[in-house]
Amino acid sequence: MFLQLLTGLSVLKVVLGARSCDRQYTLSSGTVTSQTSGYYSNNQNCQYDIQVNFGKGIKLTWSTFDIKGYMPNCNDDYVEIFIGCRRYSIGRYCNQNENNLNTPFDVYSPDNCLRIKFHSDGSTNGRGFKAYYSAFSLTAGTSGVGGSCSSTRSLSSSYGVISSQSWPRAYPSLKDCYWKIDVGRYKNIKIAFMDFNLESDKGVIMIKLK
Repeated sequence: MFLQLLTGLSVLKVVLGARSCDRQYTLSSGTVTSQTSGYYSNNQNCQYDIQVNFGKGIKLTWSTFDIKGYMPNCNDDYVEIFIGCRRYSIGRYCNQNENNLNTPFDVYSPDNCLRIKFHSDGSTNGRGFKAYYSAFSLTAGTSGVGGSCSSTRSLSSSYGVISSQSWPRAYPSLKDCYWKIDVGRYKNIKIAFMDFNLESDKGVIMIKLK
C-alpha cells in the first residue's frame, strides 16, 4: 500500500509538471516566449492562451523562431496556431534545417482569442520562439493588412500575409482582386486561412475564390 501511494504521487507530479509551462495573457499587448533563455527542453507540451478585450482582434509578430522540424508536416518539434475563441487550427509550423531560421508570417485573429501550442520531442532542440502580440480594433480603422486590388499583386517572399481590401471590415462591392505568388522552382506553397467570410444567399456563396 505504501509503495502504491508513492507511485501514485510520482505519476501525479509528472502530469502536473508536463503542463507547468502553460501561460495565459490578458493584457492588450505583450510578449510570448517558449522559454526564458537557452534552448527549449525535450518532451514539452505547452499552451499559450491570449485573450484580449471583446471587440478586438489580435496580431502576432514573431521575432525569434527556431523550432526543429520539417515542413509541411512538422512531425518532430512544432508550433501549432489556433485562431479565434473557437480554436480553429491554421496548421503546424517549424524550421526545415539549421540554416532556415526565417520567422513565419504575422498571424491575425479575427476575434479576441488566440492560442499557441508548442510541442517538442525527445531529440534535437532549438532556441524556441519569441513573439509580440497586440490588440487591434475590429470596427475602426484597418488592420494594416488589406490593400487596394486595382491590379494583380505579385508576391515572391518565402512567407507573408494577404487579405481582402479593408479586412477585417467588410470588403467593397464590384471588385476583382488577384494575387500571384511565385517563390521559385522546387518549392511548395502552404496557404492557411485565418479568416474566411464571404457573402452568401440561402447557403450559396455569391463571391468566388479560385
